[in-house]
Amino acid sequence: MKKKSIIMIFSIIIVVLITYLIATPIGALRFAILREGYPIKSITMKLSDTPYEIDVKGNEKVYTLINPPIEKATQGILENWIVSKQGVFYWGKYLGW
Repeated sequence: MKKKSIIMIFSIIIVVLITYLIATPIGALRFAILREGYPIKSITMKLSDTPYEIDVKGNEKVYTLINPPIEKATQGILENWIVSKQGVFYWGKYLGW
């Protein structure tokens, strides 16, 4: 019985975490940074107050990070990320420049 309750609690925590990561724009941005391989930066990220001006679709928004991760291979600064809404979920990815 105790093992079942531990598994149930763990499952609920995982479902709530995944829901946060795909149901909010900031969660999707954190998940995108985590997917790229920067777990510490995904937790400690800070966003700029000024929006990045670029022509995007109506369901997309561009975020600029104040403390962006630095790519190891090219030493490039990964500061501009785009989050798009697909149905009720959000998906983030690196903008590319």
